[in-house]
Amino acid sequence: MGSSTPSKESGSIRADADPGDVLQLTGALWRAAAVPEDRAPRMLALVLDGLSAQPEC
Repeated sequence: MGSSTPSKESGSIRADADPGDVLQLTGALWRAAAVPEDRAPRMLALVLDGLSAQPEC
């Protein structure tokens, strides 16, 4: 899928993580800050959690 990086090779992030997907997801965070409650920190945590490598079943 995506290119190999040290983070992927070490198992820190998912092997199928794609830089374009990450940019698109994090690019939407600026809109989240425009609402009365700042949801950007929570949304960023969800994005980062989703990038974390998961143990294989």
